[in-house]
Amino acid sequence: MGDISIFKVTRTMPLANATNISLYDDIQIVFNTDVNPKTLVNGILVINKKTGQLAPGTLSYNANRVASFRPDASIGLSPSTDYDVILKNNIINILGVALKTFSFSFHTKAVGDLATPLIVYPNNMTILNVNPIDIEFKWSAVENATSYVFEVSKQESFTTLEFTEEISTTTYNTIHELASNQLYYWRVRAVRLEDTNKIYSSYSDTYIFIIALPNLPIVQNDSIYYDPAYIDIGLDRPSFDVLESFPQMGFSNVSVNLNTIYFVIDGVMPESILLKAMPEFWVIKGSHVSGYDVLPDYDPTETVSTAANNIVNRVNHGRLNGTWSIVTDEIKNKTYIVFNPNKL
Repeated sequence: MGDISIFKVTRTMPLANATNISLYDDIQIVFNTDVNPKTLVNGILVINKKTGQLAPGTLSYNANRVASFRPDASIGLSPSTDYDVILKNNIINILGVALKTFSFSFHTKAVGDLATPLIVYPNNMTILNVNPIDIEFKWSAVENATSYVFEVSKQESFTTLEFTEEISTTTYNTIHELASNQLYYWRVRAVRLEDTNKIYSSYSDTYIFIIALPNLPIVQNDSIYYDPAYIDIGLDRPSFDVLESFPQMGFSNVSVNLNTIYFVIDGVMPESILLKAMPEFWVIKGSHVSGYDVLPDYDPTETVSTAANNIVNRVNHGRLNGTWSIVTDEIKNKTYIVFNPNKL
């Protein structure tokens, strides 16, 4: 790993001074140490050298120490254009070490590519309580696309496909029967037919869906929470590591419309442990910036009349109510702990 006190970029995609770069592919920067993701905001700039304007797009960061800039799917980068990518020294790693200012350039293709489709449904970590042959897949339309190819697999690598289809519409009702209580991965890309050649867009993000809610309750809304630091529930259990979570740790400005929170655990957690551990071990709590847990709720759709006939809308900003569920993936040796909140 080298000297972790030195915070630096180890690789970029595209490479510096690369040419013929796609207008829609991600721009990726790999770091030698883990980054504080909050410092990436306004820390990575993608600049059109011809206009001096910032390229529109979204920034993300993953557990592999990769920061990715994805150009806006509806616009993309400009063709035949030089771009500068600048990383500012306000980017800091988890050790508090600042990155030295870093930059590289690349040149885009002369002809515009196909934009990347955006998944509409099923969204990431959607739990489908439907007949497996009644799943409707939806994605956004791409200008100049003549068809779309989408793939479904039990493997994130898509090495083996459950099925793949190429259709001209942006909606597909599957005729393939899939297993319940099984994790599936899916993605889609656009196709343009030029003479007898097919031009493909980049793949969309890979999203996970699960068919049918598992029959394994974990926490009821009114369950009493026991702090596991003080209560011994007699579990003879191995240790499990959290590999990832959604939303990611430290991210802010999460939408109040969020309907799924999940954690990915390393290993298949035995059902005997799950049944004993619930509901004492898992709880999601919040605290309002004011320091008060119970505050007026100004949502006009939820009103409560008091004895004095006053309308007092209050929401608890402490413990979050909702439904927990579990899905295990023995093939990938992972356990997914999924929480569907009633309301943030």
